[in-house]
Amino acid sequence: MLRGLFICIYLILFGPALFAQTEEQCKWVKTDGTPIVLDSLTAIPESIKVAQLEGQNIPFDFQLNTNTISISYPGLDSVIVCFRTLPYDLHTK
Repeated sequence: MLRGLFICIYLILFGPALFAQTEEQCKWVKTDGTPIVLDSLTAIPESIKVAQLEGQNIPFDFQLNTNTISISYPGLDSVIVCFRTLPYDLHTK
């Protein structure tokens, strides 16, 4: 009983910090297909946005287990990728 009460109090006090997200950050990524680590923290896959040129969708491959993104798009040297991260690292063991 006391243990359950302690867990509830802990989640009320620290719950929002456990699930908080960081600010959106952006970085330039080459479009030669080479995998690049986005950040040392875990990127949220649903938050990844790749800058588009003239309304074109630029396909990308994101690997959550390694936190890497690779983009192959002919005709472009690089694109800007914006994303959010979790406040901790889930992809390292």
